[in-house]
Formats: sequence, C-alpha cells, structure tokens
Amino acid sequence: MTNVAGLRDEPFMDSERDYIQRVEFQLSGYRGRFGDRTKYMTNWNEVVRELMGHSAFGRQLNKNLAGSAEFMKEVKAMGDPFQKMHSIYKYVQQNLSCNGFNSRYSENVKDAWDKKKGTNGDINLILINLLVSERGNGKVNAN
Repeated sequence: MTNVAGLRDEPFMDSERDYIQRVEFQLSGYRGRFGDRTKYMTNWNEVVRELMGHSAFGRQLNKNLAGSAEFMKEVKAMGDPFQKMHSIYKYVQQNLSCNGFNSRYSENVKDAWDKKKGTNGDINLILINLLVSERGNGKVNAN
C-alpha cells in the first residue's frame, strides 16, 4: 500500500490491529488423510442455520417465557417501543440474578426464568427472548 496515514498511539486504544487494513482467511474445510472431506465454515447461511438449530442457543430463543408473566401484559399495553424495551431490560435486571457461572449459551432458559437465577448466558438469552417476542409488532426503526 502507498500513502497510508500513520496510526498514532492512543492511550486507551488496545486494539490497533483492528484498524490495520489486511486480508484474513477463514478455513472452510479440509480433506483428511483418507480423503474424507470435513466442512468447517463455508458461508454465513450455514453458520446461522447451525447456531439457530443448536439446542443451547437457537432453540432457547423460541421458548415461551412471557406467556403468563403479568409484567409482559403491562409491556404489551405500552405504546412507545423504546419504553417497552426499557421496561423489559429493567425487569430482567431487577428480577434475575447471576449464579456466578459464565457461559455463552444456555441449556434451559425456561428453568432459569422460573428460578429467577442462572448463568450469564441464561440471562442474556432470556433478555433476547423477551425482546424478540415482540417481533410480531414490526421491525425496529434503525434510523
């Protein structure tokens, strides 16, 4: 490359590598010793399909958590989408607690919801589950 502006040292920037132009390769598969082919990551559609079909991630997002919750009836009665989102967030923040274990996924968000306690993965997936349960009301305006 030519005429590339220099990258200055910044006191709070710990990820200079993120700002450098470069090409990174992703392994899409490999051929084993006996000729068998193993796919690793081929395209985004396959990644999404795999994650959404995973029992500890995608299938946890389809659990009906809000069916009998009184607070969700109040949330649905609100008119402002931002107020709905804020109310759901505050409810989860105030009523669920972390059991001290870190996880990316959840084995049973319904169980964590009923106990009001779970891993950070449980709580994050509960929050996502409650927020996307309103998807029938239309898309979020990103503007």
